[in-house]
Amino acid sequence: MKLSRLASILGIQRIDHDREIEVLLTDSRQLTFPSSTLFFALITPTGDGHLYIDELYHAGVRAFVVEKLQKEESEYPEAQFLIVPDVLDALQKIGAERRQSFKGKVVAITGSNGKTTIKEYLYQLLTTAGVNADRSPRSFNSQIGVPLSLWQADPEAEVCLVEVGISKPGEMERLAKIVDPDIVLITNIGEAHQENFSSLQQKAEEKCKLATHSSPALLLYNGRDKVLSEAVSVISPPPLCRSYTEHRSRLTPPVSVAELLLPENLSAIMALLDELVPSLSPDTTIWSQLEPVEMRLEIFNGIYDTTIIDDAYNNDASALLLALEQLKRVSEKSQTPSCLILSDMTGMSAPHLREALLSQVSDMIRKMPPDKLIFVGKQLAALTAELSGMTSTPLCFESTNHFLETFDPQTLKGYTILLKGARTFKFEKISALFHPKRHQSILDINLTALLDNLKYYRSLVPSETRFVAMVKAFGYGSGDVEIARLLEAHHCHYLAVALIDEGVKLREEGIRMPIMVMNPESSALSHMCKHSLEPEVYSLALLDKLIESCRRLGITHYPIHIKLDTGMHRLGFDTHEEFLLLLDKLKSTNRVRVKSIFTHLAAADDITADEKTLGQLHTFQTWAEELEKTLGYTVLKHALNSAGISRFPQYSMDMVRLGIGLYGYPPYEDKGTLKTSLRAVASLKSIILQIKQIPAGDSVGYGTHATADTPRRIGIVPIGYADGIDRRLGNGNMSVRLQDGSLAPTIGNICMDAMMIDLTQASSVSEGEEVVIFDEQLPLQRLSSTLGTIPYEIITSISSRIARHYFRE
Repeated sequence: MKLSRLASILGIQRIDHDREIEVLLTDSRQLTFPSSTLFFALITPTGDGHLYIDELYHAGVRAFVVEKLQKEESEYPEAQFLIVPDVLDALQKIGAERRQSFKGKVVAITGSNGKTTIKEYLYQLLTTAGVNADRSPRSFNSQIGVPLSLWQADPEAEVCLVEVGISKPGEMERLAKIVDPDIVLITNIGEAHQENFSSLQQKAEEKCKLATHSSPALLLYNGRDKVLSEAVSVISPPPLCRSYTEHRSRLTPPVSVAELLLPENLSAIMALLDELVPSLSPDTTIWSQLEPVEMRLEIFNGIYDTTIIDDAYNNDASALLLALEQLKRVSEKSQTPSCLILSDMTGMSAPHLREALLSQVSDMIRKMPPDKLIFVGKQLAALTAELSGMTSTPLCFESTNHFLETFDPQTLKGYTILLKGARTFKFEKISALFHPKRHQSILDINLTALLDNLKYYRSLVPSETRFVAMVKAFGYGSGDVEIARLLEAHHCHYLAVALIDEGVKLREEGIRMPIMVMNPESSALSHMCKHSLEPEVYSLALLDKLIESCRRLGITHYPIHIKLDTGMHRLGFDTHEEFLLLLDKLKSTNRVRVKSIFTHLAAADDITADEKTLGQLHTFQTWAEELEKTLGYTVLKHALNSAGISRFPQYSMDMVRLGIGLYGYPPYEDKGTLKTSLRAVASLKSIILQIKQIPAGDSVGYGTHATADTPRRIGIVPIGYADGIDRRLGNGNMSVRLQDGSLAPTIGNICMDAMMIDLTQASSVSEGEEVVIFDEQLPLQRLSSTLGTIPYEIITSISSRIARHYFRE
């Protein structure tokens, strides 16, 4: 769309520099096509997009939607600024205008759970049935995501599926005006994002507003959800609505579909299919091609020095564009050549959709051409001739098996490779081709969950509050470098480590953001200065050594962080007399400069110790004021840890320190908002290596502590106390979850490298199946409770020989 047209939508009648706009950008890190990008300088609780205008202009962006100008327009001679009262409102106006150009039906899906699953399966079924359908990518369902997904959608589509989510009152009315749906489906009302609603009933009423903006709009809802049903019953004026759980579909999916879908989700999909494609025959064969929906995008270091972007579960045109952008960013950052391995898309087998899909694929590849292009399937081969001129001639394979049998993966040595395949092509076989051999036990790290936790804690404190993220102890067992990279990309303000060596490792891996060292070793201070690490100073002796190191190195104004001991009685200045000596030393030197002053709360997690906590905070504030008055300048002040952020947000001051809460474990016993808002980041899984039949009277494992009183079926799992599974968890003191959802207790002692589980009641379980030791549904806290310890000890004890596997939802 022309920039002049977009300006007109926003009420701006004249512009000086018109251009064609293809990309609406809200995140400066996602820049791909500068010349055709319109950047929206959004102001959010965690950042201000106006701060990135200078960077984007120098990167080639020339069109901006802003609320203010940071500099004179003359400093950006080629730029066009569209100045509006509210940037988010401007983005939503453009999304609403784009929606009005759609020719087909718009289906809006909302609810607390199941939105993405229903959307993805419905999209599969519609395209398999030959319907020209489009959908919002991944979970683009927010105030920002919805207008962006409408901008990307195909206005010629017969059906457009839009996911809609809210996190507080008032948001749904705005989104309803943008989406203007023909059909609304509400899945259920649960605890997700409950922190900003007074009750589940209030949330249900907000969700229903999606169906009251458009008239007439059909509302399909989960009639088994009592809260939702009550909210629907009082909508005024009442829309055309019915319960999809009571709907009698004419379609007859096979029993095998029940393995993929919860009954309520299947009911929703069938009700929508009846509305959207009434011509489908009752015994339609579209169900036979339905594949499990996988929502993860995995990036891993493969063999042959490759980097693999495994995004093989959303193979349609809009998903391809996002994936190509990811490939471009990763390959440019690592300075490696890029390769796309792409399969035929769902829908290409339908003659009336094939040409349009092939044209879309061709256009996207031309915009972001990889260095090497590989097609798998019979349809994409038609693009070989027209694409051979702009990149190396595409290689074509009829099937995945054909690729595996004839292609030498070593020819891609050193490449960044994007795998983009429809589920029917089983690209997991290609992914496995590049996977390095690894331990059969895996610690999955959900990066999306970690960012959700950060977002939750940010919602508790004022928007200007800075965050220190604790990545000490190998990122609480989750991996320090990977977590640090993620936090740096999402504008966290500080990282904190315990030891200088931990900070040096991050620097050597390219982490540039400020790093605080909590326990600096005095013998390595010069090493710390070399890597620009900022020490905690907790004693006069340490300060003297640091000043001397700075003098020898010719350094002045080196940033330091003063630690006060106000009641923890660990490290820190704990008497006022010593504090006054500290102030004298700081006044008399220019070798160091105080960046922050802080204290650590001893019992912020204990409601019975609040008097002590408030006393610590009062002492800290008094001494901090004295320091600033003496030094004559302002420093950052921070006292709150994870528990403190939740319980004492009024004492956020300038900065807070987020530790165990970042990784999804409540820092104190909580049955309310905190427990439902945090998401466990780590999941520990292994496999059943072997199954044995044990006769009655025989013992299992070392010693004779577990003697079978009846014949037993025993599974051996290759993970033991050398991997972090405490020996005390043997002999039935913990259970693992099997693939069928049942639990199997340990039997016998935990060994160094293995443990045994009792499968006597799980006769269908076989060797090679996965077992889960802990995850979001099987909380790690149950292990720490059994052992009489805390989650910190369990998660930081997971051995480094357990592979860490990072993914995003």
